[in-house]
Amino acid sequence: MLAKIIEKTEKNINFPDFTKIYIGFSGGADSTALVVLLKELSMKYRFCVTAVHFEHGLRDVDSLEDAIWCRKFCKNKQVDYLEFSIDVKNELKTGEGIESCARRLRLKKWSELVFDSNTAVALGHHEDDKLENLFLRLMRGSNSSGLTSLRHIIEVAGVTILRPLLDLSKNDLECFLKGRNINDWRIDSSNLENKYRRNIIRNKILAELDCLIPPARKGMIAAYEALNKDADYLEKTALASYKNILDNLNISSETQNNSSISLPVIYLKNLHPAIRARVLRYWFHDILGFDFIPNRDLLTRIEYELNRTSDEIVLIPFYKDSFLKVDKELLLLHAHNENISKSSIWDWKSIPSVEFGDYLIQVKIIECDSMNKNYESGIYFDYNKLPGTLIIRTWKNGDRFIPFGGQRTVRVKKIFKGEKVPVDIRKQIPILCTNSTEIIWICGVRRSNYAVIDNQTKKVAFFSINKRN
Repeated sequence: MLAKIIEKTEKNINFPDFTKIYIGFSGGADSTALVVLLKELSMKYRFCVTAVHFEHGLRDVDSLEDAIWCRKFCKNKQVDYLEFSIDVKNELKTGEGIESCARRLRLKKWSELVFDSNTAVALGHHEDDKLENLFLRLMRGSNSSGLTSLRHIIEVAGVTILRPLLDLSKNDLECFLKGRNINDWRIDSSNLENKYRRNIIRNKILAELDCLIPPARKGMIAAYEALNKDADYLEKTALASYKNILDNLNISSETQNNSSISLPVIYLKNLHPAIRARVLRYWFHDILGFDFIPNRDLLTRIEYELNRTSDEIVLIPFYKDSFLKVDKELLLLHAHNENISKSSIWDWKSIPSVEFGDYLIQVKIIECDSMNKNYESGIYFDYNKLPGTLIIRTWKNGDRFIPFGGQRTVRVKKIFKGEKVPVDIRKQIPILCTNSTEIIWICGVRRSNYAVIDNQTKKVAFFSINKRN
């Protein structure tokens, strides 16, 4: 039984492709089994593992005790361990749920940890999660790709996500742990509360089905696998169609100006709706620079505008403050104002504010003792560690910098991707530099490790950025 569990874990992931794997470790049975399994496989395939625990600040004492348990477990098992606190309650955006916010904050931290294609993040989703996800996506009206969105390997915001346990049930994982003489793991009491849709599906719907129609679970797993194969075929067919239109337009999907890629209306109209929805998703990825999942309303609106007979130009609300433009011949991203100077020198000690494109950048000099650490509205540097003049410019392909708290350089493009900054906006965001290459702040997005405040700091330069009216 134990050998079969390890075999299923190895089946769908080529572990030799990776030199380091971070493991999302909550302390529950699934993530505990994942830590133990990958620790064993790391010796066989020679990759490094680090367990990462997120303390979400949601369950008071229980949450803190989970962190203590995870820390001790990793120490006993000689597994490298990292722990991060994320303040979900205070980071909630308008209209965002607790679970969505937690996922967003975790992904942001994962994107800071993962630097290259040889590093991945492993999560403990298992067979039961596939069924819960299937029900959740059914309620949202998802297509087969959405219904089977839990995949063994997927890239999200530039981070490779591995799910080695998808072919194993929770019962399999608990049996595996007991077979390794591990009989203790954490139980999240909030999973028993039916406040969230996922818990209702797990605790009520699936539990009732298991009780009243025992064969249902096996049939639903088989249906999931069949849908997954259908989705794989449709996605590959759509990708081939998308590449074909790019070839006909003599465009590479790797072009630096992806936001300028437009799609012929007549081409889209002639596609089957199932293929068209997926072609649009590949296109959205290229013009935005990250994986954007369109909702049903957006796809329905696009389909309506593609099939209208008038020659009127229409703008469809898209992502944040951007629009899709539909005319008689083309579907394209409605461009933002690109009237931005390429670079300028800022004598910031003498001139407290400077305009750059649509933005106003300001600096205030304050004593360290009176510093208000409001990182939402700006950033702080050690005044005496900054040069007298700074360069403001826009992003250049190939730019790299060391993010705050990091030790290695990261591509600015990866930061944009992780923060979901649309491609057409990236060339407008001011970048603050000490010289032509050393970046200290991607304004409003991420600061670097340069001129960090320490115990010796006496005077602080506080920089902020705002959009001009």
